[in-house]
Amino acid sequence: MTDITVTAASDIEVDREALDASIGEFTEKNGAYYAAAFHRIHESIGLVPLTFNLAAAALGPVWSAMRGVWGFFWAFILLEMIAWVQIGRGAWGVLGGDLAARALKQLERARSFLDKAEAAKLAGEDAERFETLAGNLTRAAEKSQAAADAAAAQATSILLFGLVLLLVFKLIQGVWANIVYEKQYTNWRIEPDRVESGLRRRNLALGIL
Repeated sequence: MTDITVTAASDIEVDREALDASIGEFTEKNGAYYAAAFHRIHESIGLVPLTFNLAAAALGPVWSAMRGVWGFFWAFILLEMIAWVQIGRGAWGVLGGDLAARALKQLERARSFLDKAEAAKLAGEDAERFETLAGNLTRAAEKSQAAADAAAAQATSILLFGLVLLLVFKLIQGVWANIVYEKQYTNWRIEPDRVESGLRRRNLALGIL
C-alpha cells in the first residue's frame, strides 16, 4: 500500500464541476464568483486568503443579512454604528454650542452693568463696582467663546476620524466576508436543513429594519 502525502489543498483531487454546482445551489446568485472565491480559499496556504467581496464592503451588514450570516451582521452593525455616530457628531453636531450661548449671556450681562455704570456716573454716584463686574463678565465671556471655538474646531477632526473608521470597517468586511461565507457553506453541506443559504427577502427586510 502506498502512502500519499498531501502538502497543500491543491493536491487534493476534487470534482470541480460538482463542487461548483453545490456552491451555486448554496449561493443561488453569483455562484460563479463565490465558486472562484471558495476555490481560492481552499487552495490558500496563508493565514488570510486573499479575496475581497466588494458587495460586502459596500453594503456592509445589509449583505450579511441578505446572506443570513448573522454573526457577521451583528458584529459589524455595532462597529459601523460607532463610526456613523462620529460622522454625525462631526457633520451635524453643534460642538461647543452651549459654551457659545453662555458667552453671549455673559456679554449681555456685562453690557447691562456698563449701562448701570454709565447711569451711576450721570447721577454723580460711584460706578467702579459696576465697571468691575462688567470687566469680570467680559473676560469670562472671552474664555467661554474661546472654549466654544476650540470645541467647534474638533468637529472636522471627529468627522475625519469617523470616515476613516468606517472605511477600515468596510475593508475588513470586504476581506473577511468570503472567508466567513465559505465556512457557512461548509456547515450547510453538513446540515442543509439548519444552515441558511441563498438570498432571502425576509432577511434583507430584517437587516434594513
